[in-house]
Amino acid sequence: MARSCSTFDAPCTPLARYPNATVEAYGQIGSGVWEADVVPAIQAEVYARGPVSCSIDAEPMDNYTGGVITHGRANAQTNHVVSVVGWGTDGGIDYWLVRNSWGESWGEMGFFRVQRGSNLLNLEEDCAWATIGSYTEHNTPCFEDGANCLPAGYTAPTTHAYGGTPDEEQQEQQQQEEGQEQEGQQTQTQQEQQQQEGGVHAAVHTLQQGQQQTQQQTSGGGEAAGALDGAAHSAARALQPPT
Repeated sequence: MARSCSTFDAPCTPLARYPNATVEAYGQIGSGVWEADVVPAIQAEVYARGPVSCSIDAEPMDNYTGGVITHGRANAQTNHVVSVVGWGTDGGIDYWLVRNSWGESWGEMGFFRVQRGSNLLNLEEDCAWATIGSYTEHNTPCFEDGANCLPAGYTAPTTHAYGGTPDEEQQEQQQQEEGQEQEGQQTQTQQEQQQQEGGVHAAVHTLQQGQQQTQQQTSGGGEAAGALDGAAHSAARALQPPT
């Protein structure tokens, strides 16, 4: 069943109707082991009902830039699937025209050609066909969150698109806010401690200057005492915790 997940943290919802296609019939071409008569069988299927799907050894195609591939790997295993859409001849070489899935920037606008009739790249030993049954021609529009296309009797889940519930989201947000508040309080405490330490250093420096002035004064004892008193008051104020 198809689902629609909103981009705004709404629940993912199943859709009762959506564009789709069905397969009417399918089958294999050949016995799964390469034989020469499989070549006309593939051609007949492409001519009658369109492209066929074939397994392939894709390693020799990695650096393909165009032309007919005429060399492959011996005893290689298949590791990719492509669609044979036609055939032709170029410079006396019979080839298959094949559609790849690596985008139009690769190969010949997303296609490549490979020599036909020798099972090159294991292309001719494992192919299958299918025909379309029914398919959607006219879409029934659904809302972005699929709310108007829910199956009958369906109850919308409380789980958000990213996997969390609304309660979990609120709890996570609250924890983040508490963590930010604690971090701000720690920063403020550190700043206050730094200010207090700076005041202590300034007071000590003032005391040292007062002592030097006292030692240098041979007269004017009152001035020296005043300097020391001022330094003491400054030190006392610096040692008090900030309010």
